[in-house]
Amino acid sequence: MKTIKQSDINHLRRLLGYVKCQIGGDEQETIQRCAELSGIVDHDLDEAAKQRIVESVRKAASVPQYIRRAVAALEKVVKESGDTVDAETLDKSILIVNESNRLEIK
Repeated sequence: MKTIKQSDINHLRRLLGYVKCQIGGDEQETIQRCAELSGIVDHDLDEAAKQRIVESVRKAASVPQYIRRAVAALEKVVKESGDTVDAETLDKSILIVNESNRLEIK
């Protein structure tokens, strides 16, 4: 079996991150995430927000299962390959729920 260089593993990690952002979660994950978020927001969702949720679920449903299985298999290979090296350091925001159950970016 051929070994993959650590730099190639890092490229695959970035590719996986991009693909996962593009395809999103599956239908159930998307519905669950929306339900969790709607429980945090302190007001009813407007029609535009509801439409975005419906579109998100449709998009999730349109991704073939073989693509999701391929992404999961590649994630497993990358995860088993070890630690990330040469990772770029970026300023990252953290999304938290504060004491009054509101979303806050730190």
